[in-house]
Amino acid sequence: MKFTVAITCLLLIYSCLYRHFADGNSEYEQVAQRYLAKTGLKIPANGE
Repeated sequence: MKFTVAITCLLLIYSCLYRHFADGNSEYEQVAQRYLAKTGLKIPANGE
């Protein structure tokens, strides 16, 4: 249960940061993609 809550929080944070940094900060996006890939999650590059 705690793991699920932690993942949900990470996704919310990622979503907020993605919108904030989407303008030209592809390095952050790549790092986030790599981290999420390690957890078995995939976020589309377009953020949808």
